[in-house]
Amino acid sequence: MLVRDAEWAGWRKVMIGEPSTAPAGVATDEKKKLPVCVADFHLDRTGKAICHSSPEAFPGLDPAKATRLGHKQAHDFKRSHARQGYLSQSDILYWSLDVLRRSPRIARALAGRFDELIVDEAQDTSDVQVACLELLRDTGRLKSLVVVADLEQSIYGFQGADPERFAAFASKSQLEPLELKQNFRSSTLICRAASGFTRRDADEAVGENADCPIRPEVLRYEDDNPAAVIVALRQRLEVHDLPLNDAVVLARSRKMRDKLNEVERVSCNRVVRALGNAAAVRERGRPLGATEIRAVEEALLWMIAGERELVDLDVERRRRLRRLSAETWRALPRFGELTLADWVSQSRVVVSDLLDGFVHAGTELKHPPSQQLKNLKSQRLLLARSQFVVNSVELEARTVHSVKGRSIDSVLLVVEPATSRRDRARVLCSVDEHGTLSPEEREELRIGFVSVTRAERYCAVALPDSVPEDVLQRYLKMGFVAVG
Repeated sequence: MLVRDAEWAGWRKVMIGEPSTAPAGVATDEKKKLPVCVADFHLDRTGKAICHSSPEAFPGLDPAKATRLGHKQAHDFKRSHARQGYLSQSDILYWSLDVLRRSPRIARALAGRFDELIVDEAQDTSDVQVACLELLRDTGRLKSLVVVADLEQSIYGFQGADPERFAAFASKSQLEPLELKQNFRSSTLICRAASGFTRRDADEAVGENADCPIRPEVLRYEDDNPAAVIVALRQRLEVHDLPLNDAVVLARSRKMRDKLNEVERVSCNRVVRALGNAAAVRERGRPLGATEIRAVEEALLWMIAGERELVDLDVERRRRLRRLSAETWRALPRFGELTLADWVSQSRVVVSDLLDGFVHAGTELKHPPSQQLKNLKSQRLLLARSQFVVNSVELEARTVHSVKGRSIDSVLLVVEPATSRRDRARVLCSVDEHGTLSPEEREELRIGFVSVTRAERYCAVALPDSVPEDVLQRYLKMGFVAVG
C-alpha cells in the first residue's frame, strides 16, 4: 500500500465542466474541460467524493461546483486507485471507517483495547473521523472518552472539519464539559481583541504577559504593495522595543504569503520539484534528509520505469538507485543567478548523462529527462533559487495554518484586499452577523481568532487602504488602535 499526498499533483486528473467552468485565463485541455487533481477530492462517510475548498491550481473554481461536476469521476478514480494500492491520507480514513462498519468485531476489539481514548485537537476532526468515533462509541466498549477541543480554532474546513458537527457528537456522547477559560500565553489586551472574532467572552489572561500594556494595532498598506507592510511592522516593533527574531507575519493564502515575501512561484512537476529541493539542501550546506532522498529516488525511478515503486526493488537494485541519487545530487548545477529555465536545462543534461550510464544499453526510459525537465517559457524570467531556497529574512511571511499551536511574541495578520468573491476584512469583523454568515465565512472568523491568539505581547492586523471607514471602525471597537 502506498500513501500519496502532494505527489498526486502530477498523477491523475479529474476532468470536469465545460469551457465556461474555467476561471478567466485558465487553459483547458482538448476535451474542453478543466483538469483538477483527484487529491483535491475527499471521500465523506458515505463514500462520495467531495471538494471542500477551491482547488489549488484553480482558486477561482467554486468547491461546490467542482464537487457537483467532478464527484463521480473522482469517486471512480479513488476506487480504482485503492484497488491498485494507492491511497491519499483522507482515503486511508475512509477505508478505516469501512473496516469498522464491515467488521463490528474489530470495532468492539479496538474500542475495548485501551483504558482511555483521548482525541486531541478534536475541533479539526473530519466527517469520516467523527463517523469512526461514533462506531467505537456505539460498541459500548469504550471505558473512557476524552476530547480536547477549542471549537473556535477549527480552521481545517478544506479537509472536512466541521466544529458544529463535532459539537453534536460530543453532546450525543453525553461528555461532561470542562471549560478552560484561562490564557497563559497572551496579554489581557490581546485576549479582549481576540474575543471580537468569536461570540464568547474573552479569556482571562494569567500568564507572565498578562499585564503587557501594548494595545493591538491596525496597520494599513496600499492594495498593490502588501510587502511594504513588513517595513511598517519593523518600525512598530522598534517603537515597542520588541525583538524581530520572535515575530511573524501571517497570511491567509500561500499566494499572499509569496507576495509578502516578494517571491513569484510557478508550478513545477514532481521531478523538477524533487531535484530542486535536493539542490536547495546542498545550497544550505547540510546533508540530504530521508524525505529529500526518497523524493530524488522516486523521481529517478519514475523516469526509468514509470509506475514502478521503490518497494518493488530488490536490495541490490535499491542500493544502485541510492548511489545514483547521491551522484545526481552532487552533480546538479548550482543555482547562482541561473533562471529556473536554465537550471532545468542544465539539470536535464546532468540527469541524462547519469541515466545513460545507469541503464543497460538500448533500454528505453519510460519518462526520459527530455520530457520531465523541459525549458518552459513560464520559467525564463524567474531565478531558480527563488523557487527552492527560502531566503533567511528577519520577518518571513507564513500561512496561518503553519503556526497553529505555536506561541509567538509578536504577530501581524495581513488581510487581503476584497475581491468579487470575498471580502475578508469585512468578514473578520462580522461576528455579530454570525447567523447570516456562510460556513466558509465563519471559518474565516476562526482563522482570525487563531492568528491573533498566537501572540504573547503584540498583535496587529494589516488592512488594505481600500477598506471603507465603517469596517475600520469595527476593528477599533474590537480593541484595536489605528496607527500610522
